[in-house]
Amino acid sequence: MATLPGHIAELQRLREACGGLSVNVTDSQFTGIIMLSMPTPSWDPVIGTLGRVLDPKVIISRLNTEWSCRQGPISNDKDMNIVFRQATSLT
Repeated sequence: MATLPGHIAELQRLREACGGLSVNVTDSQFTGIIMLSMPTPSWDPVIGTLGRVLDPKVIISRLNTEWSCRQGPISNDKDMNIVFRQATSLT
């Protein structure tokens, strides 16, 4: 199962691979890719607050902060991010 940090790392690897093939992915394009790759509806409230942000570092930082908050103290082996994990495992 994928996690948000793993998902972001994979997107970054793909961006680097594109650069190696002389295909430039701009920061604004990369930001769009990140935002569109987040599963709905669980991440919609977070993505909605980032509408005008074009810096991928800011987007990644805010998503990681939200991910950390969602991880919080987990009891009874419940995964608070199950929607993200299930959505990413389908790809």
